[in-house]
Amino acid sequence: MRVHFETLGCKMNFADSEFAQHELQKMGFAISDENPDFIVINTCTVTDTADKKSRAKTNFFTRTGAQIVVTGCSTKISPDRWKTAFPGCAVCPTPADVVTFFSELSKPEPETGFRIEPERTRKNIPIQTGCDTYCAYCIIPFARGAAHSFSAKKIIDEILEFEKTGGREIILTGINLAAWGCSHTRKPEESKFSELLAEILEKTSIPRIRISSIGPEYIDDKFFEIFQNPRICDHLHVSVQSGSDTILKKMNRGHGTSEISKLLKSARAVRPNAGFSCDVIVGFPGETDELFRETVRQIRAWNFSKLHVFPFSARAGTVAAKMPNQISIEIKKQRSAELRKMGTEFRKKFIAAQIGKKQKVLWEKNGSGWTTNFLRVKNISNVPENTISELEISPEILVE
Repeated sequence: MRVHFETLGCKMNFADSEFAQHELQKMGFAISDENPDFIVINTCTVTDTADKKSRAKTNFFTRTGAQIVVTGCSTKISPDRWKTAFPGCAVCPTPADVVTFFSELSKPEPETGFRIEPERTRKNIPIQTGCDTYCAYCIIPFARGAAHSFSAKKIIDEILEFEKTGGREIILTGINLAAWGCSHTRKPEESKFSELLAEILEKTSIPRIRISSIGPEYIDDKFFEIFQNPRICDHLHVSVQSGSDTILKKMNRGHGTSEISKLLKSARAVRPNAGFSCDVIVGFPGETDELFRETVRQIRAWNFSKLHVFPFSARAGTVAAKMPNQISIEIKKQRSAELRKMGTEFRKKFIAAQIGKKQKVLWEKNGSGWTTNFLRVKNISNVPENTISELEISPEILVE
C-alpha cells in the first residue's frame, strides 16, 4: 500500500513527517505520490490563515478517494472539530499516533519501485520542541506543549547515523531552537545551545551544520566563538517580529531590539559574509503609524539579507485576537507591501555583494545547490549530487 505525505508549516513539521515516513517504510508501506491509498496531511495552525490552508488542503484531498489521515498542530488544538468537519478522516494528532494508526492495519506486502530514497544530502535534526513563552499572537504552546530539549546523546547519535549514509548537511530545528537546555523558555540564561554546538563539532564530522530560526535572547558570547567555525553555516534566521520595542512588549516576546542588534553586530564581526534573514509581523494590534515607522527605521538599520513579512492574522485562542485597536486589512496590506519592497532591496544588495566571491556549494539532485550563506545557485558544471565544491558567484548561476 502506498502513502503520500503533505506537510505544511515549519521545519519541525517536516521533521515529524520524516520520522513517520521512516517508521511506515519499516512496516512495508511505500511512500509515494503515485496513486496513493493513504494521504497523510501534517497540518499547521500557527496563524488563522495557516489553519484555513490546512483545512482547505484536507478538503481538496478528500476528493481523491484515498483514505485521509490528518495530524499535526491543528489537530492537537481542536481534534473534535477535525473529526466533525471531516468524519471520513482519521485524526492522529502526533507522529506517534500516525505510526500507531498504520501499525494497526493489515501488514502490507512491500512494493518495489515506490520506496522513497533516504535523504542523503541535507536532513532536519530536531533538538527541541515546545515553548512556554506564550507570545500574544502564538497558539503553538497549546499545540506543542511545554519546552522540552532532546538529549545531546540522542541528537549526536542521529547525526552520526546520517553521516553513515553519506549525509553532508544537518539543519538543527526546534520550536524554540536556541532555548535548548532551558527548563523554561522564559529563562534564557539557562540556554546551553552553545554547548550543544560545541559538542556536535567535537563528536561528529558532518561537514555542514545549519542553524534554523533562533530567538536572540538565548544567544551568549560563547556562541560567537563557535560561529567562527567554518563547519557552522554562515546564515542565521533571526526571530525578530517587530522593530519597535513597544510592539515587542505587547507581543510578550521576551526580548527587545537591543538583543537583536547585539546578535547581528557580533555575528557580522566574526563572519562578515554571513546572510541574515528574519520574520516580521506587521499590523499587530495597537501598531500606530509612528510605531510602524520605528519598525521600518530599525529593520533598515539591521540590513537583513532577506525579509519574510507577514500581516498579523488573529488566531482564535490567543491573547492578541482579543486585543483592542485591531488594524484594518487595508493598512496591513500597505505596511506589508512597504516592508516587502524594502526586503527586495536588501536581497538585491546582498546578492550584488556576493558577485565575484568564492563560495562552497552543497549540490542537490534538483540541479542546484546552496552556499553556506544560503544563496541558491545552478549546477551548470554538472557536479555530482551530494558533493561540496567551490565556485565563484556570478549572475548567471544565481537561482534567486
